[in-house]
Amino acid sequence: MVRPAFLASPESANHSSKNGEIRYVPLNDEASVALRTAHKQSNGQPFVFLNRYGLRLVSPREWFDPSVKGAGIEDFTWHCLRHTFASRLVMAGVDLRTVQELMGHKTIQMTVRYAHLAPKHQLNAVQRLCNGHFDNELLDTRLSLRHEMRARRL
Repeated sequence: MVRPAFLASPESANHSSKNGEIRYVPLNDEASVALRTAHKQSNGQPFVFLNRYGLRLVSPREWFDPSVKGAGIEDFTWHCLRHTFASRLVMAGVDLRTVQELMGHKTIQMTVRYAHLAPKHQLNAVQRLCNGHFDNELLDTRLSLRHEMRARRL
């Protein structure tokens, strides 16, 4: 849950994990703007997200599942958003360890399960080898190996 006090500082939002641990999740500029906008619409209530009766939302299930159903979207759950978040971070070049921390995963294996790469992203990754953006001499691993072997002899 995000409380208004955290809106003053866009660095993080307070969140309790499913293990009951308190953790802080960094918010990017767009998320901060969205939360500030939502807070302005909460009429000074202590919670940012309210139901139609003006009471705080206790769980995403109160609004997310009915919204997905109302939109006619099939086979889409709250966890699909977590998978998308992890995958987009990885495809944006964020390292897996950082993604693990942002996701709140205890193990890197769980993060790998969440971070699915789009086929086009995989193609773009290998295509980088053909684009000629590199100095072939700098990338010649044989030269690097020879240099390393000479250094060991000295």
